[in-house]
Amino acid sequence: MPDLINKVKVFSVMDLMEGSLHQVIYNENQPLEDELIAYFLYQLLRGLKYIHSAGIAHRDLKPSNLLVNSDCRLRIADFGMAKLASKGHFDEAEEHCFYMTQHVSTLPYRAPELLFVMPEHGTAVDMWAVGCILAEMLLKRELFPGRNVSGQIKILLNSLGKPSDKLLNQIRCEKTRRLIEHFHDACRREWEHVLFVPDRVVSESCLDLMSQLVALDADDRIDIHQAINHPFITSFDFYVPLESSCPFKVKMDMADVEKLSHQGLTEALIQDVRSAESYTSGSNLLQRGPSWYQNAFKLDQDAAMRDIDFHRQRTPFRSIY
Repeated sequence: MPDLINKVKVFSVMDLMEGSLHQVIYNENQPLEDELIAYFLYQLLRGLKYIHSAGIAHRDLKPSNLLVNSDCRLRIADFGMAKLASKGHFDEAEEHCFYMTQHVSTLPYRAPELLFVMPEHGTAVDMWAVGCILAEMLLKRELFPGRNVSGQIKILLNSLGKPSDKLLNQIRCEKTRRLIEHFHDACRREWEHVLFVPDRVVSESCLDLMSQLVALDADDRIDIHQAINHPFITSFDFYVPLESSCPFKVKMDMADVEKLSHQGLTEALIQDVRSAESYTSGSNLLQRGPSWYQNAFKLDQDAAMRDIDFHRQRTPFRSIY
């Protein structure tokens, strides 16, 4: 076996992303029409589909963690809070990997199962955050702008009403239960009122998608497959390449990753390259016979060209920043 650590330089090459979705949303000179909102949402959902297929929950989705370039291409960033959410994606289960901290995710995007300190949570926390991000693109403000936990719970319940008895029975934190019961008369508001924007009509399909994403009970939330096929997304004529899924099992613990030395990280990157494609020189890595890696690369290239052409014709994207 060659000494790859000493003989190979490892470079991590990423797309240049000039800004974030947060900058796009709060740019007063950049109106966000339904078509552009759906396009950003579609890209977010496609990325999440791949992540969730590996059993990973991002757990910190928000506009500032979604990078955007001048061609309106979107990338998901900042996996510092990510955790494996399913035992089915482990080769060898290790109990410490399933421990999932409750106080994660930025407060305005924090799902109820995190906010209520419930014993378990999974990829549904990301679907809640997607709904909050969709609303923020429409409103140009945070949907649930709480500044502390009690204030956030109050804002949620005043919009979505009191949780069901089923959900209440799953909350083990007595302090949280008492706080929720204090709002026993909270009533759910209709989504057309929650998402009211002067001089804008929010479509019925958008309201329906919001109601299915921002549901207090995680069991009532739609999953990534249902969301990406929702009429609000499919009603627009986007070029849709074959949906990708993670082709290998993932075993990840971010706490261990952050402890890696420079050499340890280099070794991990090389091992990751080996797992995707048997080691070969960079000059012919993509010139070998057909493989899932080569085919995926071609699909992404084709999709990029079509997406960029689509928005060059329809969107004043050069004025985003």
